[in-house]
Amino acid sequence: YAVTFTLQGFGPVKREGIVLSGTFIATVDQDLKVGGVQEAITVTGEPPIVDVASARTEQTFSGATVSDIPSGRQYFSFTALVPAINVQGNDVGSSSGPIFSVFQIHGGRRNEGQVQVNGQGAGYQCMGVSGYTPEVGNAEEINVTLSGALAESVNGGPQVNVIQKQGGNSFSGNMFFNYAGDAFQTENLSAAQKASGLTPISLQKLWDINPTFGGPVMRDRVWFFGSFRHQGNRQRINMFTNAHAGDATKWTYDPTTKQAIDDGTWKNYSGRLTWQVPPRNKNDGCMNVQYNCQQCIEGGSRSGLSFTGLIASPEAQSFT
Repeated sequence: YAVTFTLQGFGPVKREGIVLSGTFIATVDQDLKVGGVQEAITVTGEPPIVDVASARTEQTFSGATVSDIPSGRQYFSFTALVPAINVQGNDVGSSSGPIFSVFQIHGGRRNEGQVQVNGQGAGYQCMGVSGYTPEVGNAEEINVTLSGALAESVNGGPQVNVIQKQGGNSFSGNMFFNYAGDAFQTENLSAAQKASGLTPISLQKLWDINPTFGGPVMRDRVWFFGSFRHQGNRQRINMFTNAHAGDATKWTYDPTTKQAIDDGTWKNYSGRLTWQVPPRNKNDGCMNVQYNCQQCIEGGSRSGLSFTGLIASPEAQSFT
């Protein structure tokens, strides 16, 4: 933001480079010198780092931080970085994919953590999360509120608000690509563990492809931003496929020698249109369409938990 100070009989001063992240309220003071109006001073500086107008406790991850931190680029990749938040379900090397993760604080209940997109709730009625997982890889910022939330909050738990990017006055795009195979994985089992027959979950492959593009529809008035993200993973688990799978005449389990696969595939389409009607207000419209398919190849699950997919036969596919 930029603020211009003017007063008759004094020289105008313009303050630039004021960044307001999250719900931070900054007080910007400026001294004016006596002088003609033809004199102009431009000062570039940061706002105060202490918010004296609000008792809210929060932490904000900027878009640059989201891009720089090596993570799975999911919202739970960042709740795990905030002190005092208890996260259930951590991602290792982007192997989990965009599944939801519950979180709480101060000994609260599991359903108190709230996930929001541009300030709008993205969770179930009685739980702050849902099968919908916000696309955070291209977020303008991620704001995590720990306490002191506003009156519209349904409970006293932490809130994660994902602020999506909007286009600007120039056309620009970005491309993110990530891939890993079994050659990128190692293990730390001891000789005694291996002798007992314990084997690690083996990665087969995982990928993440994420192109984005944005720009102006009408300069200084209307902008757009869109992205597409395709993610997937395949992991070998400690069970074998069923030779009777798909055979309605046989209801018994007959293991083969082929190791089963825990699989997941996710596709996310998102777009945002921003219209600045008066100079001080903006109208936003956004759309987000997600497709996910877990345990769709061989029905294996490395956890058996309902939020990562049930242990099911290949024909019992899950698609939402």
